[in-house]
Amino acid sequence: MENCTLCGSELLQPSQGITLGDGGTIFECPQCGKFIISFQNNSDSSWSSIYQPNKHLIAGYLFETRNSTKKETVIINRWKIEEILKSPHIPRKSQDKKVKIL
Repeated sequence: MENCTLCGSELLQPSQGITLGDGGTIFECPQCGKFIISFQNNSDSSWSSIYQPNKHLIAGYLFETRNSTKKETVIINRWKIEEILKSPHIPRKSQDKKVKIL
């Protein structure tokens, strides 16, 4: 069984990293929900520099918003990651992190 690229949870059947025609990959994770990692229009250097260090934030955002996006498939691309990083769901200050933990 394959694991989620974001959080590491075991993926649900049948969408175990199915590759799409545009080079994107669809995932259905019990924690993150259903999402597509889209590589279209993402240059390797800029994609890697924004995606890799923020995987935990993307996973957390998807987890927290999965009820509101339950029926939607979220497309994760460079622009969506930038939007997620600006989201109020992502704590920015240590006080915000403490409040979120509580």
